[in-house]
Amino acid sequence: MEKRQLGTSEIQITPIIMGTWQAGKRMWVGIEDAETVKAMRAAFEAGITTFDTAEVYGEGHSEQIIGEALSDVRSQVVYASKVFANHLKSDLVIAAYDRSLKNLNTDYIDLYQIHWPAGTWNSELVPIAETMDALNKLKEQGKIRARSRVVRQDGDSEELIVEAMDTCPVNCIHWVDYTELKNLEEERQDQVIPVVAFPVEYATIRTTRKKKAALGDRKFKGGH
Repeated sequence: MEKRQLGTSEIQITPIIMGTWQAGKRMWVGIEDAETVKAMRAAFEAGITTFDTAEVYGEGHSEQIIGEALSDVRSQVVYASKVFANHLKSDLVIAAYDRSLKNLNTDYIDLYQIHWPAGTWNSELVPIAETMDALNKLKEQGKIRARSRVVRQDGDSEELIVEAMDTCPVNCIHWVDYTELKNLEEERQDQVIPVVAFPVEYATIRTTRKKKAALGDRKFKGGH
C-alpha cells in the first residue's frame, strides 16, 4: 500500500488508517480482546501500518491492545494517540503522554493529538499556548515525532489557530466536519479516499472563508 506524508512531518502513513475506539470496549458490546488483536494483525498484514487510538478509549485499554498486537513490528507501524480535553494543562499533558506510552509498550509515539479542544465535554478552559508548549517539549525531547490538534466542527477562530501555530508549529490538523465527510461518502466513487490530514494553512483559509460566508449571509438577511 502506497504511503503518504503526514502534513508537514516526516511521518509516512497509509491512506487507510485503522481506528481502535471499539478496542477500548467501553461503550461497546461483544468486543473480545483476542479477536481485536487478530483484526489488527490482519490489517497490518494487508498493508495498513497506521493505527489511531486515544487515552480515553476504554481508559487506555485500546492502547494496551495495540501494544499487545503490534509490539513485535513496532518499527514498521505508526502509532497515533490522543490526549483528552480534561488533560490539557501542561503537567496533565505530560502525565497523559506517559500513561499512553506505558499502555502502548513503546518508547515514543509517532503522532500525539489533542483529541477535543479545551472547554469541550465540561473540561476546563486552558490557553492553547500552554497545551501546545507541552507538545513542543515532547517533540524536542524526541518523545513524539509529530503533533496536531482538532478543529471544532463549527470552526475554530483564525486567531486560535494562529496562536497554536505561533506557540508550537503543528504538523497537521485533525479535521472534524461530519457534514462534509457524509457528503464525501455519498459522492465517493471507486473508493477514492481523501488525504487524512492537511497543512494548517488550509484550516486557516477555510475558517476565513466561513467567516466571510457567514458575514455575507447576515448582510443578505439584513443583519449587522
